[in-house]
Amino acid sequence: MTLTTSIASSKGQFLPHEAPPSSRVPPGASIRHELVKLLTVAAPIAGGQLLTMLMGVVDTRILGYAAKEGSADFGGASTGRAIGFTCMVFAMGIASACDTLASQAIGAGEDAEAWNALETTLRTALLWTFPCAIVAMLATFILPYVGVEAEIAQHAQRFTLGQLPSMFFIVGFCATKGYLQARHRTSILIVSALIANIVNVPVCMLLVRGDAAFTSVGMPLVGMPALGSFGAGLALSVGSIVQFLIVYAYARSIAPLDRKSQFDKAKVMRLGLPIGVHLVAEYGAFSLVTVLAARCGRAEVGAHQVAIVLASFTYMGALGIGGATSARVGRAIGAGVSPRMPGLLGIGLGVAFMGACAGVFALFPSTLVLMLTPDKTVLPIAVKLLYIAACFQLFDGVQVVTSSALRGTGDTRVPLVANLIAYWAFAIPLGFTLGVAMKMGAIGLWLGLTLGLIIVALALFVRFWQRSGTLIARV
Repeated sequence: MTLTTSIASSKGQFLPHEAPPSSRVPPGASIRHELVKLLTVAAPIAGGQLLTMLMGVVDTRILGYAAKEGSADFGGASTGRAIGFTCMVFAMGIASACDTLASQAIGAGEDAEAWNALETTLRTALLWTFPCAIVAMLATFILPYVGVEAEIAQHAQRFTLGQLPSMFFIVGFCATKGYLQARHRTSILIVSALIANIVNVPVCMLLVRGDAAFTSVGMPLVGMPALGSFGAGLALSVGSIVQFLIVYAYARSIAPLDRKSQFDKAKVMRLGLPIGVHLVAEYGAFSLVTVLAARCGRAEVGAHQVAIVLASFTYMGALGIGGATSARVGRAIGAGVSPRMPGLLGIGLGVAFMGACAGVFALFPSTLVLMLTPDKTVLPIAVKLLYIAACFQLFDGVQVVTSSALRGTGDTRVPLVANLIAYWAFAIPLGFTLGVAMKMGAIGLWLGLTLGLIIVALALFVRFWQRSGTLIARV
């Protein structure tokens, strides 16, 4: 996609020096209108994202309390979850192309084109999920050769095996969510996540604890073995299947009757491939930190798991705001107006949300840690990590929402370059130096991640400000 001196839209031709239609609306009224629209779309997405993340929090708590103090299955599941997600995010990146394509099509009044974008993106992304799943499973067998304790590596393999089916349904959910947020039909995301959580709790307790899950509530034994980390992975798969089936069925029910147009698969790859590599670079850095934490010992990786689950919980809220921002920015471009206002309002909402989360982390770190594990060897380290997380929350909010805003414009290459440089040229070398070489453990690793978040947040904000200064052509 390129910047042009003129842009065709359903409303006519506009030049960069001419005021777009939105600027003819009184500024205060325009801002209020956009803010209401953004909140209306963002609230269900953020709520759905938080409830989706809640499944991981619940699984972590059930496994954390079922495991013995200092056991390897808790840290192993953390490592397996990180590896699986890192491999899966490449296919999720392909699926995220639907965010841009569907929202710009809806903004231009092309409903059938938006549905075709979903179908094409869904098929393409699911095909890419197969090699991602294979790589995830193979990666767990390499862990002992990079210094990870053999027992932790075994539990990582078991968790990853259990979560393999979830990869396909999470990727499918990601593409479908892009279509729904473009249509501003996002309430179903909360409904699906609620139902998935209701299913997940008993399933996870049963699969992780076996007969103990029944005896603890006065029920007779049924001969169910405790599957531990493998059971936690299976529970994730069950919840993901339920959530995807609900949202996809709803998406089909609101799809236009006219679905005859064909969509360009190459366009999906041109947008999705940089997003996929960008997500691998970002989440790969966090996964490598998990592996390095595992090298530092069970308490270190356990503390890292607790802190990363809590930080990921807040991140999902910001990601929901980012999804709404991407949809509003894409709609603006499809309609031929400036995307700056929805982008900046979305970034502001992200900062406000993450600022509130930072306050909670700073005020109640011990309480939050004890919600997930009673392990006394993990508690003091995890508390320190939450203090660090409180410091980088604002930058995390800026980077995730700004990245989504740029995705709405069709700019997926600059976020890729920014993430590669920030994490792999600065964050990982600093984290390795502090955490491994200087033996600061997980704390040193997290200080490195903080530097990466600061760099990428500043770089992406500058990019969006520059890019949104002129009208932008549709992809």
